[in-house]
Amino acid sequence: MNEFSDLFTDVSFNWESLKELPGVVWEWSIDWAKENAYVVSLAIYSGIRALGTTVKSGNTGLFFSMGRATRVLEPGFVFKIPYFQKVVIMPSRARTMDVPDQKVTSVEGLVWFVDVNLVYRIVDIRKAVIEVDVLEKGMEQMLGLSVQEIVRRSARDSMRLSGGLDEHLGEAMGARLEAWGVEVQSVGFTSIRPSPQTLKFTQQQHACEERVKALRQMEEHGISRGYALAMLGTPHIPRRRFRRARELESISRRKRRIMAYCLMAERATKGNLPAKLRSELRAKAKSKLILGS
Repeated sequence: MNEFSDLFTDVSFNWESLKELPGVVWEWSIDWAKENAYVVSLAIYSGIRALGTTVKSGNTGLFFSMGRATRVLEPGFVFKIPYFQKVVIMPSRARTMDVPDQKVTSVEGLVWFVDVNLVYRIVDIRKAVIEVDVLEKGMEQMLGLSVQEIVRRSARDSMRLSGGLDEHLGEAMGARLEAWGVEVQSVGFTSIRPSPQTLKFTQQQHACEERVKALRQMEEHGISRGYALAMLGTPHIPRRRFRRARELESISRRKRRIMAYCLMAERATKGNLPAKLRSELRAKAKSKLILGS
């Protein structure tokens, strides 16, 4: 009996020690937290961040629960369950997008380099997040397609005044971005530059128009067309005539060389020249006659 009573006494003693264990652990935790205040603060901040998200002013949030968009969030703090709920935040203020150096061919076959600027604002975050994968990339591609479409059907004269082009581009972009919940506030061409080939063509055409205008003015003052054309004659020889003159000059030069080598060969046969020199002159004259150069 004494042995059983001693065992019961020991068990009761252990049970009393277990009752005091939570208090001991709590006191140890408090002491450890005081010594490592930075680690504790970081852990608390991480826990709060994992349990919620802050939507700042100028932004709009879309709340997803179990993969479904449930509600639109205004600026503020919102609680969420990690791994089961998330928040997608997008700016609701006006933003700009630049698309530089677009190479476009117009309806006349002329090449232009254009720069475009777009000012837009997201008005429906549901469409902006769900209807398109990456909104900015899709908008950039749509802007490039709209620029190609507008410039390709425009003539050269309309490139000087970009007001009409800006209006058509705004209509095209507004219709395309409306399905993505985006409002186009302003869009336009910042610069329209011709390529070197296009610039050369337009300068030549402008020069021709000036010469035609001068010809008409001379004819109005009583100068005959022949005299007027003579005074306005081009300073350059036409390429076809210049090529023919060059060919005739080459033929004449070849004939003169052949005649000169023929005379040299005749003098070599009749003159008192060394035999080696005479043979060289004959061979040279023969080769020139055969090659014709």
